Amino acid sequence: MFVKGVVQMDANSLAALHIKEIVASKGITGRHIKQKASARRRLVSRIINGRRTVKLQDLVDLAELLSVDIAVFFMPIMSTKK
Repeated sequence: MFVKGVVQMDANSLAALHIKEIVASKGITGRHIKQKASARRRLVSRIINGRRTVKLQDLVDLAELLSVDIAVFFMPIMSTKK
């Protein structure tokens, strides 16, 4: 089903976009993630760059690391194109 203004994409791409937005909005750096858990820094990088299939446990861990509700990873991305 297509909804006007909603961008259709796979779960990995959707999660990657949300992670990028959260990291940018909170001013989180790779160093900050490394201080929390060095393995998670590589995980975040691989997800954002499309080199890892996102698993539910990854999203649970990332939600905790980024201090967000896991639901944000499943929200649709709204298109800004006219």
